[in-house]
Amino acid sequence: MPKAVPCKRAALLAVLLCSASICCHAALFGDAAANPVAYFHFSIHTNPDSGQEMYGQYCAGCHGSNGQGLGPAAHYCTVPPAKLALLAKRNHGVFPANHVSQVLHSGTGKRPEGQGYMPVWAPLLQSINGDKPETTEIRIANLTEYVRTLQERPATPRKGHAAP
Repeated sequence: MPKAVPCKRAALLAVLLCSASICCHAALFGDAAANPVAYFHFSIHTNPDSGQEMYGQYCAGCHGSNGQGLGPAAHYCTVPPAKLALLAKRNHGVFPANHVSQVLHSGTGKRPEGQGYMPVWAPLLQSINGDKPETTEIRIANLTEYVRTLQERPATPRKGHAAP
């Protein structure tokens, strides 16, 4: 059964490259006149210690550089990308780190339909970067921590005004 691993890697790499191709094509050729700065750079290898670098390469195309779900390829997704910057706000002010990590590991739990769905990142990261499983864990932890930094901060009340 040793041949199953290369086939599985090849299939995962094909899915990633197809997703990247859709994102790149959408960003490069779609609505170029309306949005002349819509471009997307994709690099396969990233630093596992840099959540920001990985987010920029793997996530920002759909979720946007600020996590608002408005990346250059977002409008090509059948299901709109999540607004990652609102995760803590929607979770009573607590960033759901375990949930983010779980989604990166296992996906959203929803069936992938159409184009631009959220991929299951753990096997993709391991396959495209040639990582050992422990390096993939480091990648997911650092991506999760970077998404934490994108959270919208609650507005601070101005002096003399009570908070609502």
